[in-house]
Amino acid sequence: APGFTRVIAHYGFMQSPSVQRVMAAAEETGILKTGSQITYFVRSDDIMLTGNSKMAKWRKRFYAFLSRNAKDATSTWNVPLEQAVGIRISTKL
Repeated sequence: APGFTRVIAHYGFMQSPSVQRVMAAAEETGILKTGSQITYFVRSDDIMLTGNSKMAKWRKRFYAFLSRNAKDATSTWNVPLEQAVGIRISTKL
């Protein structure tokens, strides 16, 4: 769509991704216009244990625990908070 640009960056397992560095490189190469308004859409999951999956209850609780204690996407990818829009998704296990 006009006014939208898709930028794809690839990182290895031990590398620390930085969206800000990727966007700066995109501006330098001319992919993005300097001073462009950038909005990042970031997803976060709410794990609900009320689903009817065949997973054992202790595994559901353990997965929900790990999910709650994981780093959020904005800190993982170094996304500026003032430009991020959070989208919460409920997932039933």
